[in-house]
Amino acid sequence: FFRFPCSKLYPARRAAWIRAVNRVDKSDPSKSWKPGRLSRLCSAHFITGKPVSEKAHPDYVPTLFSYSRPRPSALDRFQRWSTRSSAQEAATSGEPSQRSSCPSVSEINESA
Repeated sequence: FFRFPCSKLYPARRAAWIRAVNRVDKSDPSKSWKPGRLSRLCSAHFITGKPVSEKAHPDYVPTLFSYSRPRPSALDRFQRWSTRSSAQEAATSGEPSQRSSCPSVSEINESA
């Protein structure tokens, strides 16, 4: 297990580690988590199994995490499906889509 870099000696590296961990404060989810004096990271989060002090090395900052991407909500999926369905229905019926901002050929001919 490895300690987070010291905030006084390595503030930029410590901030990079905190960003990489990607946790939120339990008491206020709008704030990012701050590691305590006893906070540690295990070797599973480093490619070689340990942090490296060379800035260009990939293990300068922990990179291996198993985050799951946030899934779209049911409402978002429904809205996308509804938009696609109405556009597809308009295309198959021969009528212009209600969302189209372009005038139809008949509207152009009537205005001329």
